[in-house]
Amino acid sequence: MKRTKTKAEAPNFSHWEINEYVPALVTWLYNKTAANASRLYRKRFGVGLAEWRIIAYLGIHDKGTNAEICDYIGLDKAAVSRSISSLRSRGYLVTRPRNGRDIEVRLTPQGLKLGNRILAVALEIEENLMHGINATERRAYIKTTNAILRNLIRVQRFVDDAYLRSRKLT
Repeated sequence: MKRTKTKAEAPNFSHWEINEYVPALVTWLYNKTAANASRLYRKRFGVGLAEWRIIAYLGIHDKGTNAEICDYIGLDKAAVSRSISSLRSRGYLVTRPRNGRDIEVRLTPQGLKLGNRILAVALEIEENLMHGINATERRAYIKTTNAILRNLIRVQRFVDDAYLRSRKLT
């Protein structure tokens, strides 16, 4: 078994245990789950993962703007705009102007019905993903994951600071 680095050691691939590196684990879990879910949602419901995430957001929050949706679900503005246009053209969403240049988005009854059908499948995917994990382990996982999500602001600050330092060197 590889050992992880101590504070005194410089980073070194021969000592790095990638299977214990949280960003890699999160990425692998998300990518593999998302790819499978997206394939199923497209085949069964005619929507991709980005569209499902928007439907889910609106199902929970009732309404939102592109910016609010982007901020909450972590998608870029172009992907959200394309998905909203697609969902609107198929009758799943309605839009209306809100305070100047913002556009408010809401689910139609047809969109809510579709969202509930997809939610049932999403919960089945989650059930399969969490198979063999007891209630205590599940609560601990959710608590830890939420703590990590709260730390994302620290990562953003670190990256912003590192970027600014690198710009000063050039």
